Amino acid sequence: MYSESMTLVIPPGYAHVLHSLRWAGDPEPMAITYGIEVGEGETAEGAADAAASAFSQLNPSMSTEISLFQTVVRHNIGPAGAPPIISTNVDFTTGVAGGALFPQNTAFLIHKRGPIGGRGGRGRFYIPAVREVSTNNVGAVNNDVVNSWNQDLANFLAALNSAPEIAGMVVLHDSLSQFAGAPPAPVSSLICDVVVATMRRRLRR
Repeated sequence: MYSESMTLVIPPGYAHVLHSLRWAGDPEPMAITYGIEVGEGETAEGAADAAASAFSQLNPSMSTEISLFQTVVRHNIGPAGAPPIISTNVDFTTGVAGGALFPQNTAFLIHKRGPIGGRGGRGRFYIPAVREVSTNNVGAVNNDVVNSWNQDLANFLAALNSAPEIAGMVVLHDSLSQFAGAPPAPVSSLICDVVVATMRRRLRR
């Protein structure tokens, strides 16, 4: 974990997406977040609907214990310094992969990859509910599970990027304070780490 903070900056024309998930029997939501460039002339409402629809591509690999219940988009339409437009989608979708699960502090670690090097060009998010059959005794994820996740993640990113409301996924944390001179880094692929991770407290939002 990096000791210095990463500032979330939403430049005009971009938005922050938050998918809120529920684990059956857990009163606290979990969060998956990423940035997007909003399609020209499109709205936060349309972007929220498109992001929620694209998220369903992850259902084949997600546990039946996990449900998406809300997608929130914060869209900065400008000018600089103006408050973002916030829109919420409440479409409900649930994973389809059954089986006993590890404790809730265990998650799949998903890497956001792109063409720009350095901390400003990469990110991550966590997907909760790891099935016990998905790993070995030291937390290494089985090859077939990694391949399945990577296929679903590719489908998710393709669905997101093909929606007219969304021009692409981006990394929004401005760790290098570069947004004044360059746009947020694009995300060209998502991959599942071969070792499970421990969810940090920031997953709870």
